[in-house]
Amino acid sequence: MHNYSPNRLHPRAATGLRSFRRVRLVVDETEHAVLIVDGRITRVLPTGVHRITPRHQRVIRLPATEQTVIIPGQEMLTVDGAGVRTTLAATVAVNDPMLVVRRGGWHEPFHLKAQLAVRRLVGALTLDELLVARTQLQADLNLAVGPEASALGLDLVGIDVRDFIVPGELKRAVADVVAARLSGQATLERARGETAALRSLANAAKAAADNPALLQLRVIQQMGQSTGNTFVVGTAPPLDR
Repeated sequence: MHNYSPNRLHPRAATGLRSFRRVRLVVDETEHAVLIVDGRITRVLPTGVHRITPRHQRVIRLPATEQTVIIPGQEMLTVDGAGVRTTLAATVAVNDPMLVVRRGGWHEPFHLKAQLAVRRLVGALTLDELLVARTQLQADLNLAVGPEASALGLDLVGIDVRDFIVPGELKRAVADVVAARLSGQATLERARGETAALRSLANAAKAAADNPALLQLRVIQQMGQSTGNTFVVGTAPPLDR
């Protein structure tokens, strides 16, 4: 028996025993134990105590619990030629241990599949779209990598985009673009506010022109809200006929 190595499956059992004597083997709940008899991958041993003959049998153990792997950053280009670097974090669980053993491990091929998937997705977006649509990119990445993980004998619990790294000059350019966009939005909002205020004044002027009594009512209302002021109220002289 021996422990599983991610990218290499040892040809010999760790016990090194070559006799016909049967030895006791315990499989716990946190692992898969794949039995190999005379070089043939035979079956997955259930949890519990087993007896095997090291001369003809060996066992390869794989973790049955979820595993988190970090897929290091790689340089890639967006559709508009901007260079970015992204790092991924994936959580997987072995669901077909016999397939994993038959393929000789899953780490390297899974890393490659995930890197190719994120490269395809990033290469179809502009830098602006990439920075804005990060959540959608992550959802698309899970859809793309899920079937690839199944083909390797894995369940993909989830894969997350940890970060995007852009060169310093490009980062400053992006910051300038964002600042210009926010400044334009602020100017537009001020213009909308001024337009609304002018529209309100125009409506008030039209209402006062159509109904002169509204001005007197407004003066009376202001008198009621003010203290310490003197108001002189008079009537307009009669018009000559």
